Amino acid sequence: MTWEAFEREIEELAKIINSPVDIIVPIARGGLIPGRLLATKLHVKTMYAVTVIKSKEKNIVVTEINENYMAKVFFSMAQTK
Repeated sequence: MTWEAFEREIEELAKIINSPVDIIVPIARGGLIPGRLLATKLHVKTMYAVTVIKSKEKNIVVTEINENYMAKVFFSMAQTK
């Protein structure tokens, strides 16, 4: 995928979301760059990166978000294969 195609995909995703988002939470295993670009498109000022450790049995989330997130709209994204 070219960078231009990637940016077009982010633009399309921003159009699909089409609602105010307070916080974007990308997964560090492939979601940081799309999360950052999406934050820019949606004018989101707060972004937390979540780290996940993969093991044979399960995936372990090792990042805590220490913010009062009640009444805030989250958008989380991860790369899928």
